[in-house]
Amino acid sequence: MTLSDIARLRLYTQRLTGPKFGSAEEVVRYFGAIQAQEYQPSLWAVGQRLADGASENTVVQAIMDHKIVRTWPMRGTIHYVPAEDAKWMLELTAHRVNTKFMGFLHKIGLTQQYLDSARKVLEHTLAGNKPLTRKELYAALEVGGIPTGNSFGLHILGYWSQEGLICPGPHEGKQQTFVLLDEWVPQSRRLKGDEAIAEMAKRYFASHGPATVQDFAWWTGLSAAEAKQGAASLDKNFVRKTVDGKEYLFIPVAGNVPDKPAAHLLPCFDEYTVAYKDRSAAVSAEDLRAFGYGVNLNNIIIDGRIAGSWKRTIKKDGAIVQLTPLREWSSGDRSAVSAACERYAAYIGLPHTTKELPYIAHQ
Repeated sequence: MTLSDIARLRLYTQRLTGPKFGSAEEVVRYFGAIQAQEYQPSLWAVGQRLADGASENTVVQAIMDHKIVRTWPMRGTIHYVPAEDAKWMLELTAHRVNTKFMGFLHKIGLTQQYLDSARKVLEHTLAGNKPLTRKELYAALEVGGIPTGNSFGLHILGYWSQEGLICPGPHEGKQQTFVLLDEWVPQSRRLKGDEAIAEMAKRYFASHGPATVQDFAWWTGLSAAEAKQGAASLDKNFVRKTVDGKEYLFIPVAGNVPDKPAAHLLPCFDEYTVAYKDRSAAVSAEDLRAFGYGVNLNNIIIDGRIAGSWKRTIKKDGAIVQLTPLREWSSGDRSAVSAACERYAAYIGLPHTTKELPYIAHQ
């Protein structure tokens, strides 16, 4: 097995070339968690793994219906998680993030007393499944004598989200709202300790494999010992292959993995690029140094490798998709990228035009 084989297998297990899902909650449940740092692009992160006919509203409706939750389960970063799994995931991985940053919070003056007082205000203000915007919650905190300036408000909402008290609710226009998690998701699974680690490992390696234990530890924020424990708990459906001295775990694919140069317009922070400590299967170290290509860009993937970036501009009469090649594209590459643009345009429900910028070789 080579790095190219790993890339093609990941495309398949991540359901970019593999079978698609019928609902947004099925996508998120399969992955365990999907990074959702940027709201609009994150809808496409889920949407591109859905069967044809799905739209942006398909994913939005799953949030409105309380089927998926956008919260901070690990690494202090926002993800979509299955609603029923939000509580145990937060308890397993998010609490340790808060513990790690308590020294910083105290240093800037956000004491435990402030945090506890803020909890009471949030519980009272949000009671009754009443989504409120960040601005509205800041106003309530200020009335309660809790300052929100100097990023206090942001840290308070982040802290209590990671403690499982609140979570982002539906958007109100362009504004994110917050709700009480126990009211928004009254029925939750309860997994703890070894059982929770094992479940996290099963979902990660099934959906992200081939991946290493180090990748899993990075993705979850678990300790090296916990990550090894999770990998050791995997059943006989998972295999291990060593490539360049690194052991990869995954479920073998039944049938043939597509090897044609399929292209994908990935949103920033997509799981295909962000979910691994070692990203060499998707982008070379030389390209990273020369062009700075990373997970914060909307990347164009061709045959598993980053081959450029893209961005959209919405106009009155449709969308313009601007393409920036990282290397020279063949006619086959260009045809694959065109097909990817067509799929994205169908998803957002707008006619589109593409504008390909010239490739400029790095000197």
